[in-house]
Amino acid sequence: MRLKQQVLAPAEMEPEHMASTEDRMSTISSQDEKQTLSWFVFGLMASVTFVGILSELVPSGILPQMTQGLGVEESQVGFMVGVYALASAIAAIPLVSATLAFNRKALLMALLIGFAVSNVVVGLSSSYPVIIGARIVGGICAGVMWPMIAAYGT
Repeated sequence: MRLKQQVLAPAEMEPEHMASTEDRMSTISSQDEKQTLSWFVFGLMASVTFVGILSELVPSGILPQMTQGLGVEESQVGFMVGVYALASAIAAIPLVSATLAFNRKALLMALLIGFAVSNVVVGLSSSYPVIIGARIVGGICAGVMWPMIAAYGT
């Protein structure tokens, strides 16, 4: 027994068929937007990671210039790299735990602002103690940012 297939013109289609087509088109466009947004977020997080690593390690690449500019020993300039890493390591776990209840996006923005301000202070200051203080603040911000960036990346 052969079944006849009835073909309906678009005007004859029932509204429920039209809704499902619109839903499918909506889903496709939202997937495209989501994919575009995910690439944007990926690029943003990659940039933050690059700047974080750069600001952590740049003093070790310009030790002689910083020694001369600040009028301190090379070991003191090297300490600026160590104090940043130490602040990151010591502050990361307690502060990540303490900020679990915070809105992640607002916290990330606050950390990025703190990180940027600390780097601007380091770049503009000629006072060694001020630079050390700013490096500690930057290290703390970076220590809390790293796990957040890793979480956004997954």
